[in-house]
Parts: sequence; C-alpha cells; structure tokens
Amino acid sequence: MRSPLTAALCLLTLVGTGGLFRLPALAGNTTFSDVEIFPPARSSVGSAPTAPDCPTTRPVVLKDVPQQKDGKQHWAKRSVQRLSECPDPSQQQLKAMPTEVQVAGKRYRLEAFIWQDFMPQLTSQMMAKPKPMMASLKVKALQGSVPTALTIDRFWVIQGSQQWSRKAQEIRRQEGILELVDRSGPQWSPETSVEVIVQLRHRNGELRWLRTTTTIQKVM
Repeated sequence: MRSPLTAALCLLTLVGTGGLFRLPALAGNTTFSDVEIFPPARSSVGSAPTAPDCPTTRPVVLKDVPQQKDGKQHWAKRSVQRLSECPDPSQQQLKAMPTEVQVAGKRYRLEAFIWQDFMPQLTSQMMAKPKPMMASLKVKALQGSVPTALTIDRFWVIQGSQQWSRKAQEIRRQEGILELVDRSGPQWSPETSVEVIVQLRHRNGELRWLRTTTTIQKVM
C-alpha cells in the first residue's frame, strides 16, 4: 500500500495529464494499479479560457470516490476533493467567457435578472431604504430542457473593479430551466451595466463558464 503523501502526488500527476480518474471503493489495500484513466472531454462549441491549472474535466468526488463497504470514507477522498476544487478565474478571464456553451452535447445560454428593492419600509422615517442586491440567473438549453445532471457551482457579478461572487446556495429547476437565486448582494448603483458569469458542472466532470450582460434594475 502506498502512503497518503505518495497517493496525493500520484493524483496530482494524473490530473496534470488532463485525464479523469476513478478510484474503486476498496479497503485500505487500494493501489494505483486499480486506477482507471479516461481522456478529458474535448472542448467544442463555446469553449472558453479556463482558470489556471483548471482543465474542463475534473474528478467528481461523490461519484469517483464512493464509500468503502465498511461505511468508512475512502482514504483518498480528501485528496481528490482538493483536486476537484477549481481556483477562481481572474476578472479578465471571466469577462472573456462565452455567451453560449456546449456541455455533454447540449448548448446553453444564460439569462440574468439583477435588481435592488427600493420600496419604502414601515419605519419612523418612512423612507426608501435599499436592500441587498438580488439575482435570478437562468440557464436555458437551446433545444429541450436542462438535464438534472447539470448544475451551477457558483456565480460572479462584475462591475468595473467591483465583484460579487458566491457559491450557489439556492438552485431551482422548473419547466426545464436551471435557475440560481441569491439575495445577498452588495448595494451598487441601479440602472448600471454588469457582467454576469456562472460556473456549470456536469455529472460527468465537465466544467464550463457562461456569461451574459445585464442592467441592475431598480424596483420601487
């Protein structure tokens, strides 16, 4: 059996080659002769720059490293989890992401609605106090519906040097549309333009980024 340090180094080497690996759910005597290597998914329509050291195909932790038969966590799970976590792209890379992407043979576009609620509150001053910016980000398939195998990992809203970024907290699936909703944004000036980007992840390990431009709406 190889040590955890050796295992982690081997895993780094495997991912560095761009291959997707799968670890069997065996007991502690697992060796790397048990690891299968698969070629990475090829970029096609809507391919875009990726973050440094972040290929478009990554390990899928819950799928590629299942639990052992005795119920204990696989000895390599944390190492694979670290490798599956993609570093954030830079603002320059995010702004260069495509407005249409293809994932697992289907093409998608992003629709974004960003707004702030300025409706008067029942306070002693009875004045309109702005609330945190909110977002409704919808991923739509050009044909058919969005499969359940596709999800949104995180999103970015960029205006100049300002950036609002967060991991997905609320995901909705309705009428074949994948929607991310967030109500925790900063207070920016309404009726100004922003760039909106989402990071998509497919169950097969593919990662893609999708971008659109919209205007912050002022709701009264």
